[in-house]
Amino acid sequence: MASPHGLKMEEPTEPKSSTISTATDDGAHPIGKGSRLPDTAASQLQKANELREEGNKFFEEKNFKGAIRKYHNALLYTRAMTNKMSEFGFLNTSQRATAAEEESAKKLTTALSNNLSACFMKTEEWEKAATHAKNVLSAEPNNPKALFRRGTANIHLRRYEEAEMDLNRAEELSPTDVGIKKQLQLLHRKQKEYEQDEKKLYSSMFRN
Repeated sequence: MASPHGLKMEEPTEPKSSTISTATDDGAHPIGKGSRLPDTAASQLQKANELREEGNKFFEEKNFKGAIRKYHNALLYTRAMTNKMSEFGFLNTSQRATAAEEESAKKLTTALSNNLSACFMKTEEWEKAATHAKNVLSAEPNNPKALFRRGTANIHLRRYEEAEMDLNRAEELSPTDVGIKKQLQLLHRKQKEYEQDEKKLYSSMFRN
């Protein structure tokens, strides 16, 4: 570019920012190819919190698919800060998160996983609900909501023994929770039905 005085000038350049194009666990691409991402840990954490709030709003409106997209998008930021996606280069060496920021990111990651489990419960995607609840429990083994959600999902997945362990533990932690008691009642009905089906199957085998 030439200046008014005939001197050659360099084109202005924008500060470099990380970019990413990747899929979520469910194949969605909430952050498109070439999208700009905040370069500092603080700004990434702020963006993740904003996305979670947007997801919460969608959840309240019963737009569960919209909530899932927002929560997954937020996870891309928090996982980067806890070095689980360092290969994508969200943060360079000079911009690493502080210990306090990493701790905040870990807590937010756990909360987002719990939110996602709740969403997949609503959409009746039981395997995904169980997986995200498991992620929560890996960080917080005594989280009653995650135990309840994984237990409920495992009922629908016919994993009755696992469901019973989770729901019994959830009841120990939250003994007055009506929802947990209802799921335990459902579990016991399903177990009886399963036992009756097994007896019928064995009976027919011996008759033949």
